[in-house]
Amino acid sequence: MPHKMSSELKHHLMKANLYGLLAKRYEYVDPAKHMHFYQKHFKHVKRVEALYMGMHDNDMSHHDVNLNMPSHMNMPNHMNMNMPSHMNMPSHADPNSHINNWP
Repeated sequence: MPHKMSSELKHHLMKANLYGLLAKRYEYVDPAKHMHFYQKHFKHVKRVEALYMGMHDNDMSHHDVNLNMPSHMNMPNHMNMNMPSHMNMPSHADPNSHINNWP
């Protein structure tokens, strides 16, 4: 069931979006302006997060407490998921086996 958004949450969402766009606009043009707008963006994002999580405090029974995400969205548990396929080792392989295989 969707929650009704408070006017404070809407305000901070709007400001976070505006300052995020301005920070991106000046990212490579004017580093001082970029940092100025990014700090404002970050301040509003933190407030949005606090307000949003506060809306869901009473609705946490179906969420993973550690990750704050629905239990059906569990993170994959793949040891080598970011490695190129030619570098993936089976989990039972000895990580030191290459030491004895030098020519």
